[in-house]
Amino acid sequence: MSRILQAESQAVQLDAGRLRLRHARVRGALNFVHEFANPAAEAIIAELSGLFKTARIYETDKPILFVCGGKIEDGTKLRPQLLEWVSGKYPDAIILLAEYAFRDTIFHDPPKFVNIATFEKLISDVADCVVLFPESVGSFAELGLFSHITDVRSKTLIINDFNEYASDSFLANGPIRTIDKYSYLSPSIPIHPTAPDFTHVAERLGKVILRKKEKTRRFEYKEFKKLRALQRMQVALEIIHIFQVVSLDGMHHCIKLIFGSASYDILRQMISILVGMGYVRRVENHFCYARKKDSLLRIDDSTLERLKARALYYYMKH
Repeated sequence: MSRILQAESQAVQLDAGRLRLRHARVRGALNFVHEFANPAAEAIIAELSGLFKTARIYETDKPILFVCGGKIEDGTKLRPQLLEWVSGKYPDAIILLAEYAFRDTIFHDPPKFVNIATFEKLISDVADCVVLFPESVGSFAELGLFSHITDVRSKTLIINDFNEYASDSFLANGPIRTIDKYSYLSPSIPIHPTAPDFTHVAERLGKVILRKKEKTRRFEYKEFKKLRALQRMQVALEIIHIFQVVSLDGMHHCIKLIFGSASYDILRQMISILVGMGYVRRVENHFCYARKKDSLLRIDDSTLERLKARALYYYMKH
């Protein structure tokens, strides 16, 4: 046990991702089936399975905001101005940007085409709300798409350029009006693009934050295919959190043993969303847990820390 505790303390000092890859290269392990094809790993996964099935686990109360609009690099657009404001006003908010997540999808092996409309629907399912600035060609398309998806339009907040807010346009009389009709965050908010005042935005996001804190859910064990999109992503992140670095095949094997069969395509997209959120970073074909990030699940069990120590010890030994 002392050796395990010593290994746990080393985890604070070492980059577990690079440590794992260095050991893998030395042992020629990058060409094997996956990193968990070992009885010692199976024992850790079995204990992790028991944790998911019996421990008191709660989902994060941090709001996840899917923010759409103009290019981040263009400081004249409203979206980058809002993101800067949110980082100061709501430091605990988790920001989701589709372009960062979508960019990661091209690095999976083998590469596969990903329908961006379907992908953004998945991102919307994960998010607590969608904040949309109709200020670019892409955001016009997103506006039309989201206005026709019941579960998305009900939690979408439109923030529009003050100069366009009252225009007699297709966007104003079509998708914006539809979203305003069904969203609990309506009506849409006019903002002056050169001197934005986000006071009313704060009022609406306050609703999202309050709802998230008051309706924090307990994670209930189910087959993977029956979990909600957010829960699937939370499971994927928690596995990376415990093992610190995981391959896609290793992730699939682990989830299959604990939750039953899981689609590779779904796992690839979930991991890319986590990369886009900054919770996971890619190192070649492995995925490492980002430093200074809290898990998206709160597990009230001392077993968690022991599992993390066992996982590090496993990697160091095997």
